Amino acid sequence: MPPSDPPATPPEPAPAQQAVPLREDAEAASRQREQLSAPAHPAARRPRWMRNGQKVFVLLVVVAAFVVAMRYGKTDLQRIRVSLGLWAPVISVPLQAVVAATPFPSDLICIANGAVYGYTAGIVYSWIGWYLGAILEFAVVGSVRQTESAEQIASKMPRWLRQFPAGSPWFLILGRQIPWGGAHVTIVGAAAAGVSWHRFLWCTAIAVLPGAFLLPAIGAKLW
Repeated sequence: MPPSDPPATPPEPAPAQQAVPLREDAEAASRQREQLSAPAHPAARRPRWMRNGQKVFVLLVVVAAFVVAMRYGKTDLQRIRVSLGLWAPVISVPLQAVVAATPFPSDLICIANGAVYGYTAGIVYSWIGWYLGAILEFAVVGSVRQTESAEQIASKMPRWLRQFPAGSPWFLILGRQIPWGGAHVTIVGAAAAGVSWHRFLWCTAIAVLPGAFLLPAIGAKLW
């Protein structure tokens, strides 16, 4: 009787590790499709002349506000403070915080703080207002889905600042000193980079100091 053929050996199952690269490729392709389908940032859709025009408009507003402050002088600002009494800082500090969290400049309020409250108190109130405004903006921006990566946001900064990651303390502190919206770009970049609240709070506390010392000094000389 001829010997029977040995039973066929079933093929060995492929290692599970071979499916991992395929899964990673599929996830990478999915992320790329999401990035391509994501709407462009509104600032990226505006032409260059419109973005430059916005900067010029902000500059004109600041200059006009400063001229008005010089025209009316310290006496009228002090009269407003006396009429408000203890409510003056209760109104001016939250007002500065709300304005600082928007694209509108809050520099005039800091100048007025120096003229109304004096240099020392103007520093304190200006620092508190800017600090609360940064916290408010960071909380709002962090709750909104970002359409740009931290690297794309950091690319809007000067070249010397791009060497620092968007979430680094150097970026958070030095970026806020850049005029024309540097503070807002810094906050948006921090939110996109996933910066922790602890780092954001202590970096911002340092970053708002230069402006809090400078602008009230201008207002304190409005005789």
